[in-house]
Formats: sequence, C-alpha cells, structure tokens
Amino acid sequence: MAGFSPKLGVLAALLIIVLGLAIWMFSEKSSEAISVSILESAGRCGAGSSELSLVRYDGEYVEVVFKEPANTPCYSHVIKGVKISRDLHPRIEISLELKKTSEVCIECLGIVETRLKIGPIERGSEIVVNGLAIRI
Repeated sequence: MAGFSPKLGVLAALLIIVLGLAIWMFSEKSSEAISVSILESAGRCGAGSSELSLVRYDGEYVEVVFKEPANTPCYSHVIKGVKISRDLHPRIEISLELKKTSEVCIECLGIVETRLKIGPIERGSEIVVNGLAIRI
C-alpha cells in the first residue's frame, strides 16, 4: 500500500487555492453591474434604414445612437430588455421598442433617434441594439 506523499498534498492544496482565486476573480469581474440608460429619444421626419453608431467612449462608459424608421415621427424608444453575456468580453444585447408619444403629429415618414449610455464596459465589448452590433 502506497503512503501519502506530503509533497503531493502541498501541490494539491496550492492547486485548489489557485483555482479558487481564479474563480473568485472571475466572479468579482462578472458581478460588476452594467447599466443601460436612454439619454434622449425623439422622432423627426425623414427616411432611412436602421443604424447603430458609436458617439463616444471614455474608457468606461460608451454613448451610442440608434436610428430606426417609423411610419410617423410621433414615437420614442423605451428599453424593452437588456441581456448581458460574458465570454472573453461582455456582449450587451439591448432590445428597444417604439412607444407612441402624446405630441401632435404631422403625417410624414419618420425616423426615431435614440442616444444610449452604457457602462461600465471594457474595450472589446460588443453592443447589440435591436440586432445591429458594434464592438468597442
């Protein structure tokens, strides 16, 4: 019957400590809350297709603009849902929906433009709004 080697016990203990530390570091990083807020949202007359563009990234927070065509300009966006997944970098999926405003509306094709603030996020993160994606 083979005896227990003290060196093997120390090695196993070190492995468990390192593994525990790695799990703790990942969970601490994953637990950071990423907030998504609408800074402004309004419709105007115009035509075009949906688009997502980066306005600013300060190393922590990002501002993006999402534009979506509508049958009139009398809409604004509201956040329907946010899903955050993590791989190497976070992926923030934002679902916006159109909400009719109470403003008196003229009859024209509209485009609804919404400015979002998202963060804190790191470079390499991906932001998806209504299916359109950009990487920071």
